[in-house]
Amino acid sequence: MQLIIEKMVRDFERGLLTRRQLAASLAALVTGTQAAPKPSGLHAVSLNHVTVRVPDVERTSSFYQEFFGMPLKQHSATTHILGVGRASLELSRRAIRLPSTTMTSESPLSTPTA
Repeated sequence: MQLIIEKMVRDFERGLLTRRQLAASLAALVTGTQAAPKPSGLHAVSLNHVTVRVPDVERTSSFYQEFFGMPLKQHSATTHILGVGRASLELSRRAIRLPSTTMTSESPLSTPTA
């Protein structure tokens, strides 16, 4: 914040800001700082990898490689790992869930009994 204030003062001294603009900017800066939530506890600073489950690993992997230029680092039949800087994006095949069916006498798939 000190650098921001120093820049405002320099701009004022050079005539780029009026006294009123300087006062309003400083007031807004202080008010915004007081209203900002204070960090508490843990906070993330980086990610190592992210896994995304997709229905078609090959197609999704090709899209990310072509559109974003992400290199393929490792792969298997069900998983592709793409590079993202020092991190990685893992594309993993999502299991396909078939709807469960229960056969009843009213079911169109059941055979009538004689």
